[in-house]
Amino acid sequence: MRHTLNSTVSVFNNHNHEYLGIVVDISEQGLMVSSAMPLECDKKYILQIVDAPVNGGGRHSGSISARAVWSAKINSTMYGTGFEIESRSEQASAMFKRYVEEGISSRS
Repeated sequence: MRHTLNSTVSVFNNHNHEYLGIVVDISEQGLMVSSAMPLECDKKYILQIVDAPVNGGGRHSGSISARAVWSAKINSTMYGTGFEIESRSEQASAMFKRYVEEGISSRS
């Protein structure tokens, strides 16, 4: 089941710290990232996800190893890229769990 995020979670390339975009939705197997430029498909990325909760909590970050499986223009200025998760840090797993449990996401 996919969960659409209702908060901003930024995504960076862990190797060079380049900003890639924001997480649009998540599932146990993958995530979709919205970005200004298309991301290369069939490529493995080490992603750093970073959020700053709106409830005043501290910033959270986690690492995800994922392969980009598709990329397409989703509107006139943005691209969406679908990633298949290969592995994720304990921190990233905890973040995903919190998004679902605390209602930071909605089901779709």
